[in-house]
Amino acid sequence: MRYVFLDKFDPSYFKYSFFKLLITKMKHDILRELVFGSKNVECYINNKQLVDVLNNELGLELKPSDRLYRYREGDVLFIVSLKYPRLDDITLDDLDVWMIEVARK
Repeated sequence: MRYVFLDKFDPSYFKYSFFKLLITKMKHDILRELVFGSKNVECYINNKQLVDVLNNELGLELKPSDRLYRYREGDVLFIVSLKYPRLDDITLDDLDVWMIEVARK
């Protein structure tokens, strides 16, 4: 299993013509428990502030990236967004995080 952090969601990530998504809004403590210190993590977020918050709060070593994401079987996606526009002093409490799991039929 690979954890993937993104700042947007696009159905074109998937090559399947039919699939189901399970989308869960994450509580920060559960997210922290799931991913803290994980090594099998990818980042497709280009915003350095968001990446820094994730690293500091979740014990990760993500690097900002503008690469394009393509789903791999077993990936668990985390879509990260600001709850409201903010320029500085972003904390984990300022973020909404949605976990997306894929089920193929």
